[in-house]
Amino acid sequence: MYKALQIFVLCIFVVCMTTADNGEKELSTDIGQQSHNGSFLPPELTNGGLNLKNIFDSFFSYKLLNRQRRASSNFQQEMLNSHNKYRARHCVPALQLDSGLTRSAQSYAEKLARINQMVHSSTPNLGENLYMMRSSVRLGNINGGQATDSWYNEVKQYNYGRPGFSMATGHFTQVVWKSTKRIGVGYAFTNDGKTVYVVAQYSPPGNYQGQFPNNVLQARC
Repeated sequence: MYKALQIFVLCIFVVCMTTADNGEKELSTDIGQQSHNGSFLPPELTNGGLNLKNIFDSFFSYKLLNRQRRASSNFQQEMLNSHNKYRARHCVPALQLDSGLTRSAQSYAEKLARINQMVHSSTPNLGENLYMMRSSVRLGNINGGQATDSWYNEVKQYNYGRPGFSMATGHFTQVVWKSTKRIGVGYAFTNDGKTVYVVAQYSPPGNYQGQFPNNVLQARC
């Protein structure tokens, strides 16, 4: 008798950089949420398809959709909580989850999963953070705090004595940017389920040159 040893490879990529309309650099993150029409019965049961196969197919697809919606809701709350945990550490106000930003972030996460590339959106007047995790096996549900932890860990490289934008710390500075008030988040898997893209979008955006001393505070709370 022997136990099979399963080996898999996990890769994580993080990208930061945003550009506002005025040409100033800022940070951005992507994340997403799935929508549903909200009807009580799925369409297969309301369009004259009342046969046994349709009923069973509809029942299981409806349960799957509800599970996906719960997973998205959990992800959003985890993402919000993790952001606000770190923001409280830096003595700045908590963010609010914004439904419009979340729809935008989810839509863009789905686009990234479709093209399977890490590129920033061209959405104006928003900050954005992106995160990607890739594995050699299918991924399970992703925790919303995972991406935030990765972004915040850049704090180790931030120099408070010389405040300003850096590609090495741009995710962190957007996470704790004091004047940012709202966040939208989303995530999407590629068709093979082995790669997930996370998008967070922020308003007002952070990472404006000249504003770092007043918006990126030391962790003293």
